[in-house]
Amino acid sequence: CPMNLPMDFDGDGDVDGEDFGHLQACLTGVGGTFLPGCQDADLDGDFDVDGLDIAIFLGCLSGPHIVADTSCLP
Repeated sequence: CPMNLPMDFDGDGDVDGEDFGHLQACLTGVGGTFLPGCQDADLDGDFDVDGLDIAIFLGCLSGPHIVADTSCLP
C-alpha cells in the first residue's frame, strides 16, 4: 500500500488535477489567512498557501491513477 503524500488531498494515492483543484481553491498568497478546510494545503508550514506551496506540489505531481513517488518530498 503506497504512503499518501501530504499533497494527495483526496487520499487516492496519486497527485493529480483533483488535488491541484483543492490547492488552487485554498490559495491565500503570501501572508494570507486560511479558508476553512485549507490548512492541509500549507505544504511548507509557513501559515499561508502561496507559490512556495505550489512549487512543492508540482514537484510531486504524478498524474491520474499514477502512484506518487514519496522521494519527491523536499
